[in-house]
Amino acid sequence: MFKKMYKNLMSLALVVLALVLVTFFALYNAQMPEQERFSVVTKEKQEVKEATISELEKDFYANIYLEGKGNDKSKNFITVLSDYACPWSNKFYNETIKPFLSQNELKDFFVQYDFLSLGEQSPTLIASEAAYCANDQGKFWEMHDKMFGLSSSGQDIETAFAKENIYKIAKEIDLTEDSFKECIENKKYRSLIIKRASHYLEVFERLGVPSTFVNGKPITLFIDGSEQMVGAIDLKTFTDKINEMKSR
Repeated sequence: MFKKMYKNLMSLALVVLALVLVTFFALYNAQMPEQERFSVVTKEKQEVKEATISELEKDFYANIYLEGKGNDKSKNFITVLSDYACPWSNKFYNETIKPFLSQNELKDFFVQYDFLSLGEQSPTLIASEAAYCANDQGKFWEMHDKMFGLSSSGQDIETAFAKENIYKIAKEIDLTEDSFKECIENKKYRSLIIKRASHYLEVFERLGVPSTFVNGKPITLFIDGSEQMVGAIDLKTFTDKINEMKSR
C-alpha cells in the first residue's frame, strides 16, 4: 500500500515540476523586452542573408578590381545606387563617375555599383543581371556602359532592354555566348540584385537614383535649410564631398 502511495506521490511530483518549468519559461519569454526578442531573430536572419550574399560577392568584386576600378583592400568604399533607365543616373555616370574613376585618387577607394531594379517585372532588371553576368567573364564595366547606351537609344524601356538586345551586346563585347546566356536564363544574380536594392530602400527614406554612399553613409548637401540626399552632382562637388567624408 505504501509503495503504491509512494509511486502516486512521485508521479504527482513530476507533473507539478513539469508545470512549474513550463510556467517559468513562459513568464521569462513574456518578460523579455520585445525589442530584444526581435533583435535576436533579426540578427539570425541578417547573418544568413549576409552569408548568402558574400559567396556571390567574392568573385563579383574581385573581377571589378581586376578591371582597375579601385582598391579592394581600401577601407573607403563608394557605392553608387543607379538605374539604367534613369537619365540622371546616365548623366551622373558619364559626367561625374567616369572622370572620377580616371583620377589618381582612385587608389584610395573601392567603387561599386548597385542597381535599384526591384521586382520581377522591372524592365531594367535584366540590364542589371547582364552587367553581373558579364562580370563573370571580367567585363562588368563594358556591359555596364553598353546598358547606359541602350537607355539613350530613344526606344521605350521595354524595347531597349529586350533580351535580344542584351544578347547582341554580349557578342559585341566578345563574351562567351553560352556561358552568358546560361547566367541570364538561370537568373544567377537576380536574388542578389534585389536584396541589395531592398537593403537601401529599407534603411533610407525618400531614396532616389542616383544616390552615392561613402562607407555606407549617403552623400548629402545642405539645401533649403536642411541636409538632403543628392543625386547627379558635378565632379568637383562630388570629389570634395568624397574627400570630406573619407577623412571623418
